[in-house]
Amino acid sequence: MSFFRSESRGYGYGQIRPIAVGKHNWLLAGSLRAGQRAAAVMTLVNSARLDGHDPYAYMKDVLERLPTHKMSAIGELLPHRWQPRRSIVSNGMDAPALTAS
Repeated sequence: MSFFRSESRGYGYGQIRPIAVGKHNWLLAGSLRAGQRAAAVMTLVNSARLDGHDPYAYMKDVLERLPTHKMSAIGELLPHRWQPRRSIVSNGMDAPALTAS
């Protein structure tokens, strides 16, 4: 039956499904604060994905910058304002693949 296939349920279902599947696992976070932290990280990862960034490259760069980043400019690290450092782009972690001609 096609009713049970995710393709037949549309775009919205595909976006919500990981959250619905994960909510049972979030019950095992250990504490309310741990669950809140997990939700914050998942929000950043999914926002980065929706903004077209590689989530791994985004989180790696942000976590490396955090210790030395000015608190007054912390908004620059949010996914919708984040600009990768040159070293990440030059390594191809967040840059589109180039083809040889």
